Amino acid sequence: EFSPLKMNKVEIQIEEFYPQFDESDGEIEVSAILVTNLPPNVTDQQIELFFENSKKSGGGEVQRVEYDKEARSAIVTFKDAEGLFIDTL
Repeated sequence: EFSPLKMNKVEIQIEEFYPQFDESDGEIEVSAILVTNLPPNVTDQQIELFFENSKKSGGGEVQRVEYDKEARSAIVTFKDAEGLFIDTL
């Protein structure tokens, strides 16, 4: 059974993130997640390191982190969709 991910002892929420895409392409490759309920005072770099650490998060190489500190949420985009741990969501 999947145990929830914790960052700085706070349980974080993760869901698939689908950016706007061109429907004519017909193929959607999910390479991003939306992370909510982030701990207060966490930094972009901490989020990136957490999701690049496969032992902590099951993630992969991070391309970009779009962090909204006020909302305590971030969109984490991975360089390769293969590194994404959608099966744990």
